[in-house]
Amino acid sequence: MSVFTKSNYKELIINVTNFGLNMPNIIVLFIFTIVLFIYESNQKQIMEFFQRKSLEFKMITLFSLILLTTVLGIEGLDRIYKYENYEITTYERDGKERIQSIYLLNDMVKTEEDVKITDSYNKMIEKYSDNYVREENMYTYIQGKTALKFIIENNIITSIEYSLK
Repeated sequence: MSVFTKSNYKELIINVTNFGLNMPNIIVLFIFTIVLFIYESNQKQIMEFFQRKSLEFKMITLFSLILLTTVLGIEGLDRIYKYENYEITTYERDGKERIQSIYLLNDMVKTEEDVKITDSYNKMIEKYSDNYVREENMYTYIQGKTALKFIIENNIITSIEYSLK
């Protein structure tokens, strides 16, 4: 066990700040400062106290993660699979990995209707109609639970994405 002294007090501050500088952690850090100067002669007890508090912080963090995953229904992190011409973003639900979106990266990949990045706005309308939802320069076609999004700049398609709506 290492000895807790004024010289490794900086390490204590770093360890506490790694858990976030919120009000409870600042209070604990303040208490540690007082304890250091009052009980410097009893270094072993101070170090054991800090180790217990560190474990408590880790348990609070673990509890927060469990709360997010169970109560709020967040089951896992998104994953992004990058390929040469497209990216696939997935998420986990009910223990299964599911596709959230497919993002086309260049003109080497086309949609089912033969539309690709670098095609014109007119070609998009010709193939998909003018039945879209527009938000600034993003044009979204919705079919069932799927959205097909085009970003148009200077009358040219610069981005295509399939996603869950």
